[in-house]
Order: sequence, then C-alpha cells, then structure tokens
Amino acid sequence: MDYGIYSDLIEEVILFSRNLQIKEKDNTVNRIKIICDLKEAEYLAYEEVYGEDKYDWKDIRELEMSEVWGQYYSTPEN
Repeated sequence: MDYGIYSDLIEEVILFSRNLQIKEKDNTVNRIKIICDLKEAEYLAYEEVYGEDKYDWKDIRELEMSEVWGQYYSTPEN
C-alpha cells in the first residue's frame, strides 16, 4: 500500500508488528518529527489521511492489528 510521504515510516511499523524486527534505514531517521503540541498530534493521528485509500492512523492500526490478532488466535496455546 502507498501511504503517501510517510509510507516508509508506516511500513516500518507494519514490519515490526509482523516480525517484531526493526527495519534498518538511515534515511528514515532524518524524516522523524517530534510533535510536542497535543492538538497537532491528535490531528495527525485522527484526521490526517494517508495514501490513495485515505486511511488515518486509526484505520491503519486496526487493519494491521487485525492481521496480528488473526495470527495470534491461530497459534496453538501451548
């Protein structure tokens, strides 16, 4: 999926959720922005949309976590 200019960062979160491994990329660190304003953070998390499918962070998290929970529940309990 293409999530726009933040695709690399979103793909890193998705990769981590699937494999519990961090994707090593030096250029990603340069694009990280620390947000100290709660209103801006809430806007980016709940209202800003990413990619062609126009997902917000909540949608992306729910889609990826549904895959994680699917694998979790299909794993034998022992």
